[in-house]
Amino acid sequence: MPDSRSRHPSPPPLRPNALLTVAVLTMLWLVALVVLLVFRGHLEPQDRWWVWVCVAGVVLGLIGVGYFARSPYRRS
Repeated sequence: MPDSRSRHPSPPPLRPNALLTVAVLTMLWLVALVVLLVFRGHLEPQDRWWVWVCVAGVVLGLIGVGYFARSPYRRS
């Protein structure tokens, strides 16, 4: 068992940039939506629900961006 004197102090906790994270993920949903809309004619009718998944991702992402823009989790 290691000696307690040889332990290093714990590093400070990370403070993530939640606004940037949500914004990047929202942009990825938007890119996926555009790609699916471009190739919509090539999708089988039973697979067109993916378009709505991307729409939901963009809408929820925009709500998240609005929330984190006013949140204390935003980096200054």
